[in-house]
Amino acid sequence: MHVVVVGAGIAGLSAAVHAAKLRPGARVSVLEASARTGGLIQTEHGPGGFLMEHGPDSLMIAKPAGARVVDELALQGELVRTGARGSFLLDERDRLIALPEGLISPSPSTAWALGRSPLLSVRGKLRFFLEPLAPRRRDGEEESVEAFFSRRFGSEMAERVVDPVLRAVYGWPSRELGMESVMPRLLETERGGSIARASLRAPRSARPPLVTFRRGMGQLASALASAHRGALRTGVSVRALSRHARGFRLALSDASSLDADAVILAVPAWVAASIVEPLDPDLAGELGAIEHAPLASIHLAWRSRDVPQALCGTGFLVSPTSRCQLTACTWSSRKWPGRAPDGDVLVRAFLRDASLADRDAMAAARAELRALVGVNAAPLLIRIRRRARALPRCGVGHRARVDRMAALAASWSGLALAGNADGGVGIPDCIESGVRAAEAVLAA
Repeated sequence: MHVVVVGAGIAGLSAAVHAAKLRPGARVSVLEASARTGGLIQTEHGPGGFLMEHGPDSLMIAKPAGARVVDELALQGELVRTGARGSFLLDERDRLIALPEGLISPSPSTAWALGRSPLLSVRGKLRFFLEPLAPRRRDGEEESVEAFFSRRFGSEMAERVVDPVLRAVYGWPSRELGMESVMPRLLETERGGSIARASLRAPRSARPPLVTFRRGMGQLASALASAHRGALRTGVSVRALSRHARGFRLALSDASSLDADAVILAVPAWVAASIVEPLDPDLAGELGAIEHAPLASIHLAWRSRDVPQALCGTGFLVSPTSRCQLTACTWSSRKWPGRAPDGDVLVRAFLRDASLADRDAMAAARAELRALVGVNAAPLLIRIRRRARALPRCGVGHRARVDRMAALAASWSGLALAGNADGGVGIPDCIESGVRAAEAVLAA
C-alpha cells in the first residue's frame, strides 16, 4: 500500500509517522512544495546567537497530543520552560494592566486577581462573579465566542479580556469565532452547569502549560521529519488529484505524476481546494470558502542597557480599542532562555496592519516600543516576516463545514484532510488532525 501525504507541516508529518505505525508494511511518501519542513513553524538562528521564531513559539503540553509527541520523540531533555510569568494588556488609555492567569478556566486565584484588577469595572466584576447563576443555553444553536462569554460572564469580560487574548491566538475577533471550533470543551462544561464551579473541581496538571525547545520550535519539526522513515521530497507541489484505477494519481509540478492508494492533504485550505477541484468541485468549494487572516511580525533586538524600562512578564496584548499599531508583543528573550546573547534583548511585535511596507512597519514598531519602554537606540537586528493568509477563521458554522469536508473526502475511499483549518490552529490540534487523517485513510 502506498500512502502519499501532501504537505510537510506538523499535521502532515504527524500523519506520515502515524500511518507508518498503523501499517508497518506500507510505503509512506511526503511531498512538500517549499524547500523546508515544518509549515508555519519557522525558527531562525540569527547572527550573534539570536534565536527567532517566525511562527508559533511554544507547544501546549497541557493538551494530550502535545505531551504525547514530546514523549514519543524522546524530546523531554530538550524542553525549555518559560523564564518569566504573567502578561499584560495595553488598554485604550495606554496602561499596561496585568492579566490574571487562567482567564478562560477561572480558579480562586483568577477570581481574586480579577477582583483587584482595573480590567473590569465594579459592575463588570459583579457580573463575572455571578457566572454560577447564568442560565445554560438550550436551543442548540452555536454561539460566537463573544456571545458565549457575554452570556456567562458579562460583556465586559468578553470584550476587555477574552477578545484580546483570542485575537492574539486565532487572529480574528471573538465575535467571528465559533465556540464549537474554538472552545468545544467549555461547551461540554456548560452542559454540566457552572463553568466556575467545574473549574474549581478540576485537577491541576503538574506540567507547565507551555514549553518550547532548546533549539527552538524547529527542533520539533526536525524530530518529526526524522521519525518519518519513508520518502520526503521538498520543492515539489501537487497540481491536481484524480482517480486512477482503485487509487489516486497526483499531477506534480515537475510534470511527473505519482500514484497512490491513499492520499492525505495536509496543506492550507486554499491549496487543497485547487488540488481537489478536478476530482470533487463540492469539496473544493467548501475548502475555498474558508477565510484566512494575514499575519505580520517583526523581531527587534537591542543591548539591554539601551532599554531603560524593565520588561516585566512575557509581553503584552493590545486592546482592540487602543490606538496602538501593534496587536501584541512578546519579550522573547525574557519569556524563553537562550533566545538572545547575554546582555541583549530580543522582542517580537505583531502588527495591526499586515499590509504596511517594511519601512513603515519598522517605524510603527519602534515608535510604540519607544513610548512603552523608552527605547530610542537603533536596533541591533530587525527581521520582518509576513503571511498573506495565515490563520483560518473558525467562525460560527466552521465545525459543521469541517464535518461536511470530512464526509466529502471520505466518499472517495482513501482520501482525508488534515491541518489547521481542520482541527484548530494549535500545534497539538494539528497533530491530532494528522493522526485522525492517517486512521481514516487506512480504515477505508
